[in-house]
Amino acid sequence: MAVAKKPATPKDGAEAAPDVVAVQVRALTERFRRAGREFTREPVMIPRDELSDAELKQLLDEPLLAVEIVAGEV
Repeated sequence: MAVAKKPATPKDGAEAAPDVVAVQVRALTERFRRAGREFTREPVMIPRDELSDAELKQLLDEPLLAVEIVAGEV
C-alpha cells in the first residue's frame, strides 16, 4: 500500500482518485472541524468507506488540513 501526497489541484475530489482506500488527516492548527469530524495535529487514518464523496472532497479541498491519500487495490 503506497501513500501519496495531496494533489496540487484537488478540484476533481473523489473522481480523481478512484483507488483511494483511506486518507490520513491532521489539522495544521490545534483543532479543526470538517466533514463532521474533529481533527488535531495528531494524524488520523480514515477508511474511504467511512466517507461520502462530498466529505472526501471537503477534506481534500481544506487548506487548514494536511491530507495524504492512501492508495491501493480495492
